[in-house]
Amino acid sequence: MKKKLLYLFSALLVLTSCSNDETKEDDVVITPKSQNLLKKSIETNGNGIVRTAIYTYEGNKIDKITYDDGATTVFTYTGDLITKTVQTEIHNGKAYSNTTTFAYEGNKLRSSLKVYSENRINTMQGIFSYDVEGKISATYIDIDPLTQKQKLMTLSALTLDSNKNIVKAEMFTSPYNISLMEYDTKNTPFKNIVGASLIFNSDAFGREVGLNNNKTKEILRYGKDNEDTLIYSNIYNSDNYLITSDNGRKMMEYFY
Repeated sequence: MKKKLLYLFSALLVLTSCSNDETKEDDVVITPKSQNLLKKSIETNGNGIVRTAIYTYEGNKIDKITYDDGATTVFTYTGDLITKTVQTEIHNGKAYSNTTTFAYEGNKLRSSLKVYSENRINTMQGIFSYDVEGKISATYIDIDPLTQKQKLMTLSALTLDSNKNIVKAEMFTSPYNISLMEYDTKNTPFKNIVGASLIFNSDAFGREVGLNNNKTKEILRYGKDNEDTLIYSNIYNSDNYLITSDNGRKMMEYFY
């Protein structure tokens, strides 16, 4: 239970866009060289462990992320919307996967359903609603894969700034958790990937940067007395796209 709640809280920290702007692949041809389409990332954690990811595309729609440890994420589109991801990881020589499907109303995410290949792991459903100011309410439900019995996991709320970045993420569980974020005004590595900014509850693109702008500061508060602050040191290329982000615990490098 604790592990799943921590996953849910982490999911709230993924940045989203609820903009009404829609990218049509027929309107513009985006190439990795001229439009800073992400091709590779390198993650180095505090223990010095390095993980490399390679991104492949069809046009500017992402097709697959391949990691050097054998893990993969495969994407499926319907039009310009990402409607399915299949994530596979290798543990002790065995492959484990989960499939997440996404449903939309217009260009706003309305629900997600994450199903694991192992029946012992419960299915997770997310249901999302939006108020007139763009604030997002999220309900996460745990579903037993054998009995189909449902259990409410958490209610949460996301507050957005004018650039559609999440500046406050709250999870109304016991204990109450909150995260406060600050951003730059530069481009993120995922800016030119069609549909990426809409799947804000997904971990498919990692959690170190935003999908609209890049984190510069994050304050995490767990329960009554636990608080943690992360400061991000960011470096950009000549087109103001993020190429390095380091918060003292993890460094990310991005190549276009």
